Amino acid sequence: RKVESTNWLLLGKITRTIEKIIGSKTGYLPEAGYNFVTAFEDPAGHQVYVAVLGAKDHYARFTEAQALAAWAYGAFAWE
Repeated sequence: RKVESTNWLLLGKITRTIEKIIGSKTGYLPEAGYNFVTAFEDPAGHQVYVAVLGAKDHYARFTEAQALAAWAYGAFAWE
């Protein structure tokens, strides 16, 4: 069986700014637009979970997810 991914972050079509992706799920419905849920992990083992719902296109769901995770890593301090 051949399994194809629509996750451009995993495929390398979009440069990752956060190295490790733990898991993710893409989706699309005409009523909901482009959606993406993912979990990132930084080198220290801190995990950030991101959900992007209703992105304007296939590309935006991945870039928006990375931007949200980068913001979370920059705004939050783990003790």
